[in-house]
This record gives sequence, structure tokens and C-alpha cells, in this order.
Amino acid sequence: MSRAVVGLRRSWPYLRYAVGLALAFLALDALNGHRGELSDATGYLTHLHWQWVILAAACEAASLFSFAVLQSRLLHAGRVRVGLGTLTAITLAATSIANSLPLGPALASVFAYRQYRRKGATQALAGWVVAASLVVAVVTLATLAAAGLAVAGAEGASYDLVWVTVVVLAIALALAVVFLKKRLLARAVSTVVRLSRRVSGR
Repeated sequence: MSRAVVGLRRSWPYLRYAVGLALAFLALDALNGHRGELSDATGYLTHLHWQWVILAAACEAASLFSFAVLQSRLLHAGRVRVGLGTLTAITLAATSIANSLPLGPALASVFAYRQYRRKGATQALAGWVVAASLVVAVVTLATLAAAGLAVAGAEGASYDLVWVTVVVLAIALALAVVFLKKRLLARAVSTVVRLSRRVSGR
């Protein structure tokens, strides 16, 4: 192993904190640039229907828990048992990363992969769970989009949502085909593992 690689691995914890501070600074700077929009947004809070807010929060909590159950089943298939409380916390953290940071979805996948590894999953199993979870999420979102478009009817067509939904469904089907084909899935998992090892240095 070269000295450069050893030095990079030793300095990785410090680089990680430095990158975290830099991302936090960028987030604060972005919020400061939209201060006017944030102040205007407080006006919308006066018109909220709190019963719908509570229902939406309950649905979101159920969604996160369902995703945690999915990960639990996938890990259990690889003979790794992780509590639902732990997986729900991992799901919440990964979702927060995906929705709040630049390149959030990619960073969230790396974060989830490393958490699976810490809980005892092998590299192949952790990569497989990440890939399978992404496929299920995309297919589910595509199905919901198609259902919403069907309910909206002509109004959805007026906003040019038909082609968007068709593209999303096509991508979902392509991902499903990749997932069902073992060779293509093995390549995808291997790619995730290599990228994760490069980022984490492990």
C-alpha cells in the first residue's frame, strides 16, 4: 500500500469534519441569501389547516418506518439482524442528508452503506440492500406519479405532466430490469462498493 493512500486514510477523519463544516457554511450562506423568501414563508403558516399537517406528518412517519421494514427484510435475507429502531434512525438520517446537502442522494447512499457495514453486513450485502432499496423507492414513486396523474385527469395533462410521468415510469422499469438481471445487478453493486470504499477509504 502506497504512502499516499496510508496518509489519506489517516487524515480522512479530519477531512470528513472539514468537509462537514464547509457544507454547513454553504447551507447557512444559501439560507442567508433567501432570507426574504423565508420571511415571506411565515405568512403562509397563518393559513395552515393543522389537521392536514398532522395527517401528513403521520403519513411521512409511516413511510419512513415502512422503508426501515424493507431494509430489515433485505438484511435478514442476508442473515443480518438489525432492530427496526436502528434502521428507522438510519432511514431518517439518510433522508435528511438526501434532502439537505449537495449531491445528497449519493451521500445518503454512501452513509446507508457504511451503516449496514457497521451492523455486520458484508460489502456485497450492504451494496445489494442499497441498490434494492433505491429500485423499490423509484418504482414506488413512479407508481404514485402515475396514479396521481390518473386522478388529476385533464388538469394533469394541462401541466405537461404526462411525458414526465412516462419518463419516470420508463426509468423505473429499466431499473427493475437491471435489478432482476443478476449480472447487471452484480455490476451495479460492485460499482457502489468501489465508490463507497474510495470515499470512506475502507
